Amino acid sequence: MGRRTRFLELFLPDRNDYYRIIQDQNENFEKIDRKLEQWDTDKESAIKYKKTGFNLDKTDSYEENNTNKLATAKALYLLWEAFKAKIKAIKLTWEAIEDKPSTFPPSTHYHSQYAPSSHTHDDRYYTQTKSDNRLNGLAGKKDRTFPLSSATKGNVYLLESTHKFYMCVKDYSSYYSISVPNENFIEMSVYENLNRLNNLHKLYLIYAGAGTFLNGTNIVLNIPSTAKNIIIAENNDG
Repeated sequence: MGRRTRFLELFLPDRNDYYRIIQDQNENFEKIDRKLEQWDTDKESAIKYKKTGFNLDKTDSYEENNTNKLATAKALYLLWEAFKAKIKAIKLTWEAIEDKPSTFPPSTHYHSQYAPSSHTHDDRYYTQTKSDNRLNGLAGKKDRTFPLSSATKGNVYLLESTHKFYMCVKDYSSYYSISVPNENFIEMSVYENLNRLNNLHKLYLIYAGAGTFLNGTNIVLNIPSTAKNIIIAENNDG
């Protein structure tokens, strides 16, 4: 008795078996052919000219323009490093900005102290020099600006935080700087000047009387207590 293979059950005769060449061999060939035909029917259609990431050539360079090569992780890393270096090198200077306007409408323009002096404004804007000149014109003059460690009587000083001018009424000098006016300064605003005028002593009574000479040099005057202001003048008529 012969035996058969496990998968296709092909007949395999033993040494002493009678083997029918035509029948048994043809049967085996038929089984093999049917199985091969089944495999050929079930297989996918042939793939022509198709490449995937598994069979594309690899490259470590991010500068290659080749659809048949696949960038590696190293190429992506080098691209990231180059991009990062480019960003750090960018300098957003006024000259580098293109198509910027030559004038700036007041309703949309904010002018910080760091804005470049090279861009132009129309005549509706004052430059810092013009503004300073007009402020100095209101005060009469400006000698220096707070903070300061010394001041001269009669000079005028500007406190920029309040935009007010102060006149020094007494010389000041110190090792330490002062950032705001002290008792050595008086405010020069119109409001403060009006307060000073309103608080002047009022003239209730003017006393005019003759005095008595003592020893030919000294004069004794009897002045009423109600007199607020006193004017002493020499009478050439005696």
